[in-house]
Amino acid sequence: MARGQAAAPDQRLPILPTSGSDIPTIPQMNTKLSLLNLSLIAACRLCLAQGTPPADDWKPAPTNQNGKEYPQVNSEGRVRFRIVAPQAQSVGVSFKDSSTFTKGDDGAWVGYTRPLDDGFHYYTIKIDGAEVPDPNSRYFFGANRWGSGVEVPAKDQDFYALKNVPHGQLREIHFFSKSTNSVRHAFVYTPPGYDQDLEKRYPVLYLQHGWGENEYGWGVQGFAPLILDNLLAEGKTKPFIIVMTYGMTNDTQPGGIRNFDIKTFETVLVDELIPYTDSNFRTLPDQPNRAMAGLSMGGMETKTITLKHPEKFSHIGLFSGGSISPGDIPDMSAFKQANKLVFVSYGSREVDGKNPRRGGEPEGNAEALKEAGVNSHYYVSPETAHEWQTWRRSLHEFAPLIFKTSDAAKTSASKAANETSPIAFKENKETISGVWKTEFDSQIGLQKYTYLLKRDGNNLSGKANSEIGDRKREAELKEGKVDGDKVSFVETMEFQGNEIRIAYTGTISGNEMKLTREVGDFAKEEIVAKREAAPAAAQTEPANPEAAGARAGRRGAFGGPITLGPDDKRVVPDEPAGFDKKRDSIPHGKVEMVEYDSKSVGNQRKAQVYTPPGYSSATTYPVLYLLHGIGGDEHEWVNGGHPETILDNLIADKKAVPMIIVMPNGRAQADDRPGPNAMGTAPAFGNFDKDLLGDLIPFIQSTYSVRTDRESRALAGLSMGGGQSLNFGLGHLDTFAWVGGFSSAPNTKPAAELVPDAAAATKQLKLLWVSAGNKDGLIRISQDLHGYLKEKNVPHVWHVDDHGHDFQHWKKALYNFAQLIFKPATN
Repeated sequence: MARGQAAAPDQRLPILPTSGSDIPTIPQMNTKLSLLNLSLIAACRLCLAQGTPPADDWKPAPTNQNGKEYPQVNSEGRVRFRIVAPQAQSVGVSFKDSSTFTKGDDGAWVGYTRPLDDGFHYYTIKIDGAEVPDPNSRYFFGANRWGSGVEVPAKDQDFYALKNVPHGQLREIHFFSKSTNSVRHAFVYTPPGYDQDLEKRYPVLYLQHGWGENEYGWGVQGFAPLILDNLLAEGKTKPFIIVMTYGMTNDTQPGGIRNFDIKTFETVLVDELIPYTDSNFRTLPDQPNRAMAGLSMGGMETKTITLKHPEKFSHIGLFSGGSISPGDIPDMSAFKQANKLVFVSYGSREVDGKNPRRGGEPEGNAEALKEAGVNSHYYVSPETAHEWQTWRRSLHEFAPLIFKTSDAAKTSASKAANETSPIAFKENKETISGVWKTEFDSQIGLQKYTYLLKRDGNNLSGKANSEIGDRKREAELKEGKVDGDKVSFVETMEFQGNEIRIAYTGTISGNEMKLTREVGDFAKEEIVAKREAAPAAAQTEPANPEAAGARAGRRGAFGGPITLGPDDKRVVPDEPAGFDKKRDSIPHGKVEMVEYDSKSVGNQRKAQVYTPPGYSSATTYPVLYLLHGIGGDEHEWVNGGHPETILDNLIADKKAVPMIIVMPNGRAQADDRPGPNAMGTAPAFGNFDKDLLGDLIPFIQSTYSVRTDRESRALAGLSMGGGQSLNFGLGHLDTFAWVGGFSSAPNTKPAAELVPDAAAATKQLKLLWVSAGNKDGLIRISQDLHGYLKEKNVPHVWHVDDHGHDFQHWKKALYNFAQLIFKPATN
């Protein structure tokens, strides 16, 4: 909560003793007289303090309008005002304990404040009882209004001073919010050099203001751009983007703070602003490269959102905005794997006496997190309270700690090294351009690569063609550099809506290239590529205009070219607006977490279970088992897809039968968290059928009132879970009659293996749903299955919409799939 006025103490009066020889014993009957005398003594001392002339070294405040000499600040931190109001009967200022304003012959009133804390303070002028802005000050948004502010120059102001260093840009953006049906406003700081290197991508910090302030706060009062410019110039932090938007904190009026509901802002930030930023700025759009921080109420927003969405944010900063204790974290093991930093800060005057404002025990909580193995930092700003100087210093301390291992930083370092060594490319020119091949074992199987490289000076471009089994992918190479015998380049792919960077660094010797291949934070391999062809053989464009992907004119970022055929189209009506939005006017089901004993894995495992509105043990229900993707867990569908809302709406509209939905963790291993190497857990997805069939289904049947026949059981999933659903569902048609694959991933078995007996599948299946988006680089997997099913005359639904490999498709697929299951079969 941002303060309207700083509450820094003045030169305090001596505290009167309560016992001893300084105060004589007074009879009880004279208590009132005694209190009056004490009040008079205190008042006299205050008069003496105010009567002490302030230091006469006044200077115009840096927050004044151009050309205005007042307000003025002196070396004691006092602020002097001159207000021309000849007709006024009284003039003052909102700072408490200020001097009496006196009127001069020129009709101007002059007065000054007590010594104030260093930094920024909001204030108003009082004229005959009315509070108005100071016409001499620039205007700032705080205390829920545009008004005056004054800067008391701080002794440590150098870290946010305007210097002759490279500067980033503070850009103003507007983005449409579907959830609020409004165009919203934000500021985006891009670091120096953003517009020069158009291939470089950056991590992102989402930085929130406090109560009573808005998206202008950090850019204006907080000096966030200057703080970052100076840190970057000193080499103390990595370049990153900062996004500052209105946190909707002021929509609840003062006095009603307890009624503030974060859900609306959470939707705007997570579901709308983050996708907008990733689509319109060159970001590294994955969890390790995304942070959130905020001051006061913005810190409380940060805590709530980051703990609820650990899949979105890896760095957390709370500036005078509470703290995080181990008790706030439901799964410490998963949190430690996902989180890279928890930073908590306060002003020293906020935590004096161990009594912080809404902070609980921040220092103790920080130590407890550290003992639990979390990278936890606690910072106290000296001699400041709940005010901007505390938060400026907090950002200055926080920024160097985040994104330490970001790929953006690695790219910067690589580029800097190359720029300092512009020689020697002639020595290896003819040994780099050409075709290079390699084979290596990886955590997802044997991979075969062909690199088509083309050198131009110290720059390197080309393509990478890869094969894993019968699956192929092609990607452009970016950020290629050559420096003597050293080479580096980057290949990118998209997985479940996140861009994953595959960075190569290594050396060339003759016809051999030794490379370190780093797949984001997931995997690292040492590989050797051999030169297969002369430079003339290297081609960076398809020789055949009808080659894979050429006809479509676009390609998927993950999974290779996208080639659409006449069958690849929408086959169900458009989903209605609001199909995935909660409606207060209808009955709602319930989502609960359950634990069950998994004999196949050897421990207790978790699943989320949705029961429909009006669930009763007197009724038996069909069950849909709904599976997540490779980077998710039992929380992914609830956090990203909200199946409970979709089903509540469908059931209320009588479009779907009441059903139970079970959302388990499809990673069948003892430590079933995705961790930093989610792809390394792929084998555990292949083993999940044992847990599903042998442990989970029996548990659900013994715990809930469900029907146990195969025609009352469905299996569906997204991406990796889509592959599981097709593998296990089609492989166990004695257990599942309804099967759905949404954007199925490369773990999907070949079509002929999935459906070896077309006649048997046709007889047993009630519904086989296969769908993908036409912007999904993995669409070929589903296309291949559709083609095989069509050839074998196996009834199924093949549906393609206008989305990518993301929840926009998966939510709509669930909406349509849920309407078809547990009803008469659909062909």
